Amino acid sequence: MNDEEKDSGVAVIEGDFIVIRVAISALEGAMRENTIDEDFDGYRVTDATGFARDVVRSLNEESADGLMPIRELIDRAIVDAVDQGSEHVEDTREGDDDPNGVTFEEWSQR
Repeated sequence: MNDEEKDSGVAVIEGDFIVIRVAISALEGAMRENTIDEDFDGYRVTDATGFARDVVRSLNEESADGLMPIRELIDRAIVDAVDQGSEHVEDTREGDDDPNGVTFEEWSQR
């Protein structure tokens, strides 16, 4: 595993941006070890840069409901941070007894 792959699959803060870093060289392994139960054994990436472009396009592509996978990822992370009691968010709604706001399920049904 090279240094790029060690830093792969992490989110970091760089200046005023949250950056999600995935080494192009790590995509083939990530494809085989995916968590969606797709079986890619026997598949081989023939052009890593081209495949990376396809993955980026997929992350940014709008679905029929107008959402992008990258947006859904960020939304889930935001809701999780609030649900876990982030000390950097204040619930200003009146009459709400839940100090952590809403759950993802409640938020997604709005």
